[in-house]
Amino acid sequence: MSGAAAAAVRTDRSASVLARALARPSARACLLVLGCWLAAAALGPALVTSEGTQAPGDVAVTLLGARQSALIAALALLLALPGGALLGVVAGAGSRERDGLLARLLEVTSFWPAVVLAPLLDAALALPRPLVLGLAVAIGEGCRVARLVRSEVLRSRAAPWVLAARALGETRIDLFRHHVLPHAAGPLLVAAAFVGATAIATDTAVAFLGLTAASPLTWGGAIAASLDGRAGGLGPLLAALATTAACYGLAGALEAELDPRPTLTPPARNR
Repeated sequence: MSGAAAAAVRTDRSASVLARALARPSARACLLVLGCWLAAAALGPALVTSEGTQAPGDVAVTLLGARQSALIAALALLLALPGGALLGVVAGAGSRERDGLLARLLEVTSFWPAVVLAPLLDAALALPRPLVLGLAVAIGEGCRVARLVRSEVLRSRAAPWVLAARALGETRIDLFRHHVLPHAAGPLLVAAAFVGATAIATDTAVAFLGLTAASPLTWGGAIAASLDGRAGGLGPLLAALATTAACYGLAGALEAELDPRPTLTPPARNR
């Protein structure tokens, strides 16, 4: 079997894992919540404007804040997944020095979470708020993605199909495309769900604590304003909790399908 054919088989296997995970009722409920979140991000500002709302309440603030959180999550995904995958390949396929550099990066990012890194980047870089928060989330989550891809590279380097592909003359890029990336597709889907959850939680926490410069209406800012007696905090609070929980629930469903351990069920009793 050629490398491209083997990659197609493993890609189909990852697609079947995704299909089985989405067949779970809990995963479907999580997808419904995330779909509502994306719909609010796309249509929310237009709906608020069309209604002529002057002082946004719970619904208006929830709709406006959805776009901010969705934009931050999208930027974090676009930066963390490709960048982390590339870093993981370089670390896993390189020398011990490169592997040690990745380990040091992971240690640094563990002490500098996105909530702490966001205000530092905001003070140092003259960038829009969504880009600053997306970059802050991508730095930490990208290193975790790199560790995941690195482990897959190390596991695949000595695999029989990789040795056979090397003997047939495949380049390192072809080995990554045909063997490493298809094997890591399932875990990368799980990582993507965690990146989304981290982005939403970071956006809400940073706005709630007031750690960045003035920005448009956000869920965290509305929650903080509600503590001073203003209305409009319940909707954003529920939206932030629901979307974060939906991301974690979807990640849990994918992890359950990727877990190779068999499910232990008690034997049926004979009547």
